[in-house]
Parts: sequence; structure tokens; C-alpha cells
Amino acid sequence: MYPFIHIGFMDIPAYGALIMLGVLVSFMLVKLNLFGKRDVDQFILISACIFGLGFIGARLLYVMVTPCSLYEALTMKGGFVFYGGLIGGSMGYFLGAKLLRIPYSSFIDVYAVLIPFVHAFGRLGCYFAGCCYGFPSNSFLSLPWYKVVGGIEKDVSYFPLQLVEASLLFGISICIWLLKGKLKKKSTSFILYISLYSVARFFLEYFRGDAYRGENVFWLFSTSQMVSVFIFALVMSIQLFSLKRRRSSYK
Repeated sequence: MYPFIHIGFMDIPAYGALIMLGVLVSFMLVKLNLFGKRDVDQFILISACIFGLGFIGARLLYVMVTPCSLYEALTMKGGFVFYGGLIGGSMGYFLGAKLLRIPYSSFIDVYAVLIPFVHAFGRLGCYFAGCCYGFPSNSFLSLPWYKVVGGIEKDVSYFPLQLVEASLLFGISICIWLLKGKLKKKSTSFILYISLYSVARFFLEYFRGDAYRGENVFWLFSTSQMVSVFIFALVMSIQLFSLKRRRSSYK
């Protein structure tokens, strides 16, 4: 839609600019002690590890699920897949904590709030870039076909699914931030985030019209739906195992 922000002689990609805005706002929230007293230097190092491995993971999964040539893959043509970034970013978090020799739980509650927060900015970037759109629609918020990547004239316009997902992500972020003081374990906040997002993403995929990643590739489900089911099942299994283990210890 508006893929670039024009500043003088420079064209800045709207997607990247919005992601960086989300990152900068997140940094300020930590700096202002909205998550309690935290070591900002440690936060920066862990965030760098998350960003680095998350970037690689998001790109790798995109190449795996999107038809593209080796040249396109190596020249960064195309986009990224969030779930790949989440997996890579999670590895980056553990790497950062290990390098700092701090408990893995030290910042887990912070990122449970900030990841969906920054992700929401990314989805706003998707809206301006005209990607990750929804199904053909005549809604007043819909994107005209000529401002959508891969848009087809006969479809007229497309539902702005990116704005719906961004709203849900902001809601998840705010919800976890409000509940963080009531959760006994810091890790519970991240588990809550993963669970809420995987469920939301599963149902949002039914409204997606993206020709590459919105179509069904596993029987009746898209790639993201299969990943959502796997993550949700894994989280629930871990929680049930933990609950069973605690009950056994009381006997």
C-alpha cells in the first residue's frame, strides 16, 4: 500500500521502520522500569541475540515454505515467516542468558509482553507493504487490489487481516502486562503468550488470502496452522506433565 516512507532523497521501507519503532518503544519501556528494575545492558545483549537468530530463523522458514530460487533466497528477495523468527529468537534468548550466566527466567516475563508488542508493529508494516493480506472483500477498510502484493483485479479489494492481527497482538501484550504481577512463575507469562497467539493465529489463517502462505498445504491446514497446533499441543503437554509432577511430589 505504502511500502516506503519518503524522507528527502531516501526511501525507507515502512515495514522495517515500524519494526524499529516497536523495538525503540520497547527499549524505552524497559528503561522506564515498567517491568521493575532490570539491567538494561543485559536486556540489550539478549535482545541482540534474539534479533540475530530470529532474523535467520524467519528467513529460513520463508525459504522453506515459499517457492523461490537460490538467487532469491541469497539476495533476501521476499519476506520472512514469524514462526521461524519465534523459534530462532527463542534460541537467541537462551544463548544470551547463557552468555551472561544469568537464570533463563530473568527476562522471560519481559519478552512475553514485548514480543507480541513488536510483532504488532510488524503487522502494521505488513499492512503498509500490502502483504499478508486477507481474503477478497468489499469492506470499507479493505485494500485495493493494485496496492496488494499479488493482487488480482477481479478481486477488487482485500480484507486488512494485518490490522486485525495487530489489534489482537496489542491486546495480548497488554493482557500479559496486566497479569504479570499475579502470575507465580515468570515463565507462565510466556506460556500464556504462546498459547494465546497460537490459537489466534490458527483461526486468523482461515481469513487469509495470501497465495503463498495462506493456502492449505497439509490436508486442510496451512503451514502456520500446523505450526500453531504443534506449539499449542507442546505447551499443553509440558503444562500437564508439570502439573502431574507437582501432584506426585505431594503424595
